[in-house]
Formats: sequence, C-alpha cells, structure tokens
Amino acid sequence: MKTHLLIKSTILFFLYAFSFNTSQAQSLESKIDNILSKQFKSNESGASALVAKDGEIIYRKAFGKANLELNVDMTSDNVFQVGSITKQFTSVSILMLLEEGKLSLEDEITKFIPDYPTSGKKITVHHLLTHTSGIKSYTSMQSFGKVMTIDESPLKFIDFFKNEPMDFDPGEKYKYNNSGYFILGYIIEKVSGLSYQKFIQQRIFDKINMNSSYYGSHSKLIKNRASGYQKKRRIFKCAIY
Repeated sequence: MKTHLLIKSTILFFLYAFSFNTSQAQSLESKIDNILSKQFKSNESGASALVAKDGEIIYRKAFGKANLELNVDMTSDNVFQVGSITKQFTSVSILMLLEEGKLSLEDEITKFIPDYPTSGKKITVHHLLTHTSGIKSYTSMQSFGKVMTIDESPLKFIDFFKNEPMDFDPGEKYKYNNSGYFILGYIIEKVSGLSYQKFIQQRIFDKINMNSSYYGSHSKLIKNRASGYQKKRRIFKCAIY
C-alpha cells in the first residue's frame, strides 16, 4: 500500500472576487504565460495550469513535456502522480473519522497496531498528523531504495521501519515524516474497514466528482498519465516513487 494519488492538474490558481474586463483578462493570461513558460521550458518536464474565477475556468494551458523520452507535449488532460500532496487527503480522511467518533487525536498508535514498539513513549494520532512523532521516516533510511517500489501489505511495510531508533521523543520537535503518514493510512483502513484506495475514492473523489483522480499504481494503465522526473545539476532522471 503506497499511498500516492494521481490528480488531474498540478497547478491551481484561485482568484478572489473582483471583476475583469477583456483587456485585464488578456493581461492576466500574458502574465501567467510569462511566469510558467520561464519555469517550464518547452523541451523539459512540464505542467498543466488552471485558473478559475467564481467557479468558471478563465485560463487553462499546458507547458513542457509529458514524456521526455518520447518527446510528448504536455496537455491539459494529463494526470500527475502527486507524491506527498497525498498527505492532505490522508489528514482529511483522519478528520472525517474523528468527526464520526471513530477515533480520537489522542489515541495512541498501539490502539491500532498493538505490537508497535514505542520505547515506552506515548505516540498519538496527533503526533503523526503534525510530524512530531519522532518515528524514523522511511525515506531517510539507506535501505529505502530497495523496497520503495515493492507493493507490500501495510503492516509488512510498517515492519520495515518500526524497529528503527526514534529521532526524538514524541512532541519534542517537528521533523517532516513519511512513516507517520503511512501509519495514518493504515489507521484509516483499520477504523473504516475499507482499503485506503476505496476510502479516498468513495468518501472524497466520488463525492465531489473528482473523476480524473486515481489511487497511484506502478502497474495499472492510467490514461493520460504524465511521466515524473527529477532534475539534478540540470540533468533529468526518471523519478522513482
């Protein structure tokens, strides 16, 4: 269970209520074109942008390439693997379950994973949400590269990092943490009785007609999926999620 999602657009601009005449709209379009064309070159990894005002789309364009190897241009219909933006959906799901009285932010993680080694510390759902748990983030482990693309069961993947020494005591400090959010994904499954994928689909995507958003998959064929890249020292490499 790798909790990554694919979302229709990467960049959304929300404009607060004020009126535009035609010349202003043209000026706005030119300004956005100028900003994004500088950031996303025509021969580099690209992006799709959308601007909405009062619920109506007034700007929608794509820049750069959806696939560098095949030299395919980006379009406004491409979908993107959004990586850690998935955390927003995870936290919203936890808060949904909180509102339904199915969990508390003060619940200890051992309520959901009884054998989790906490070293005698109290690690709560709130700690996981706020990146203050002290749990070792699996992406900081040297061995992460060997397991990052393997589809394991949630508990099996938690076994990968749970015995690592904690970075600090829960609540002592803030440190961005992927392990905590993976555990939250498992808690969503444990409490709701649904897989993370089904919970997000049924409780969020379907409810608000996010019909072009999906649970991420390395093997599933997903229409209009843009390829992901990393850029280091001006050289692009395929991103590994």
